[in-house]
Amino acid sequence: LTRLEGFFANFNSFTGKISSSIKHLKQLEELFLYGNDLSGQIPSEVGAMAELKILALANNAFTGTLPAELNNLSNLEIIAIQREDGNIQGDGISGPLPDFEKLEHLTEVYFSNQRLSGSISYDFLKNAPRDEPMTINLQNNDLSGHVPGSLDRHENVKLYISGNKFTTMSESLCDNTKWMSGDVEQYSCDGILCPVGTYSEDGRAQSADCKTCAAATYMGTSTCEDSTLSQKQILQEFYDTMKGDGWKDNTGWKKVENECQVFGVTCNSENVVIKIELSNNQLAGTPPPSLF
Repeated sequence: LTRLEGFFANFNSFTGKISSSIKHLKQLEELFLYGNDLSGQIPSEVGAMAELKILALANNAFTGTLPAELNNLSNLEIIAIQREDGNIQGDGISGPLPDFEKLEHLTEVYFSNQRLSGSISYDFLKNAPRDEPMTINLQNNDLSGHVPGSLDRHENVKLYISGNKFTTMSESLCDNTKWMSGDVEQYSCDGILCPVGTYSEDGRAQSADCKTCAAATYMGTSTCEDSTLSQKQILQEFYDTMKGDGWKDNTGWKKVENECQVFGVTCNSENVVIKIELSNNQLAGTPPPSLF
């Protein structure tokens, strides 16, 4: 069926890999295989489908890397190979994010919840339409480094990049009043990503400001989980690691309620642990790093 112009097979149970024979569908404009059980590497032969406008392969179990030949799809407008929340299958697609710098019609890019790594290139979407609305969703990957100011060439963008490992972002992106449906106009840079040391449920300021969170070491953090253990947690971990059930005296240790009232522990007037005396008490094992 080499004259196919559209193939729509969303929400079925297709399995296995996409065949390299797909290269023969040179007139195909729309390929929808959303929500199946396809796996393996997306074949490089996809790049031979010169008429393709929409490539929708989301919610499958692809692995490997994104083929460089995707950059040959000169008519491509939408590429959707994301794994949506609640539909995470397989190990995900890894490797770098392609530049797609040759694609002059691409306005929608979806790769959320994959395992893409490295940085966003300065040439990313270099020749994509500059005056058309654009959606870029790269949330929850392993992208890192700097968010480049070259994206400023596009005047109306929804840029979803929270849940990565970005540490800096070009300030030139922060005065684009049409970006993020107006959130950038209201919240400036925070409308794209919460800065380091802050967080919000969406990883950016949307209906409220980003909140302070000392544990947020990357931009776009969506939860605040303080990695600093309390005294009580440290002592409990110490007991569990050092085989506390076999100690001569483990009074108060089995479930630490008040760290200053367990056997062998001394606190100062501010309830800060200042001494642990457990000599000849049958401790065994390697002390946990949290103790020191």
